[in-house]
Amino acid sequence: MGVEVVLIRHAESAMNLRPDLIGGQSNWAPLSAAGEGQAQRLGEYFVSKGEKPSKVVSSPAIRAKRTAELSLSAMGLDPELCLDPALLELDQGEWEGLDRATVYTPDVVAHIHSMNGSFRAPGGESPYDAARRMYAAVDRHTDGVEPEGGPVFLYGHGFTFRAYVGLLVMNWPYQQVIKSELQNTSITRLLYDGSTTELVSFNETPE
Repeated sequence: MGVEVVLIRHAESAMNLRPDLIGGQSNWAPLSAAGEGQAQRLGEYFVSKGEKPSKVVSSPAIRAKRTAELSLSAMGLDPELCLDPALLELDQGEWEGLDRATVYTPDVVAHIHSMNGSFRAPGGESPYDAARRMYAAVDRHTDGVEPEGGPVFLYGHGFTFRAYVGLLVMNWPYQQVIKSELQNTSITRLLYDGSTTELVSFNETPE
């Protein structure tokens, strides 16, 4: 029996309201007003399911950390919050904050897709890079955790989670990774026993 790992995407952030821009990590971006409410309702959802984490780890990005704080508070919990940069969003390097339509010309998009998850923006990382650091984080944060002790909550980001689950857990084609969707505050559940990973649910939504 493996340890249950719960991947939790952050609530709506300021950058989610700017789909015209390449967000990348944007670690400064706060939650929107709607996102603050989403994070609280996420905690209420976990309470309704009777779930209590044995360990909580968050990306240090403001939007992920705030989602963790608000949802845990709604659960009546105040655990020590471990911050791990391995949970950060895909690093888009020099493209972060640029106009999406200007950067992603048809030729650039075709080249990115032809690389099947190995393309790196200038100064950034590839989806496989993000997936590998995520895999290492799951392994590290489940080490020594007893399966019956409760799930490990990992608060992070949509594309990094999709890359990890799609490319390394499920071996999806890259096009399927791109087309997959994780909504804000969505929950993806895994079982990890130190060598194998089983996907239990993907994009479970509390709202």
